[in-house]
Amino acid sequence: VIDVAVSGLPMRRTEVFRLQHAELSGHANRLEAVLTVSALKGNEGAVRDALTSFSAVLSSHAAQEDDRLYPMLFNHANPQVRSEARQLHADFGIIYSAVEVFIAVWSRDDALESEPERFIHEATGVISTLRQRIARENDELYARIDAL
Repeated sequence: VIDVAVSGLPMRRTEVFRLQHAELSGHANRLEAVLTVSALKGNEGAVRDALTSFSAVLSSHAAQEDDRLYPMLFNHANPQVRSEARQLHADFGIIYSAVEVFIAVWSRDDALESEPERFIHEATGVISTLRQRIARENDELYARIDAL
C-alpha cells in the first residue's frame, strides 16, 4: 500500500519514521544549545522539561518501530533483511536503555545544578550516539525498506 502525501505524490513507506527522526533531531538541537555551564545556569528546569519531551518522543518512536516496522522486517522473505533488522533492533535496545538511564539520572531535582560538567559530557555522548543511529536507520534500513 502506498500512502499519498498532501501533495498528492506517493510517500515513502518510512516517511512517518523519518519525520520522527527529524523531530528527535530538533530536540537534540535544543539540548545542544544549552550544553555549556553558563547556558545551563538558571535554565535547569527548562532543560529537565526538554529531557522529558525528548524521552516521550523517543519512546513513541521506538514503540511504533517495534509495533509496525520490525515485525514486517523480522518476517521478510530476504534473509539479509531479517538479519539486518535483528542486528539493528538489538543495537537499539542497548542504546535505548542507556538513554533511559541518562534521562532518569538528569531529570532528578538538583542533578543538573550539582554536576553540570558531567551532564554536558554525557549529553554530548548521548546526542552523538542517537545522531549516528538516526543516520544509519535513514541511510541503510529505511532506504532498504523504501526500495522493497
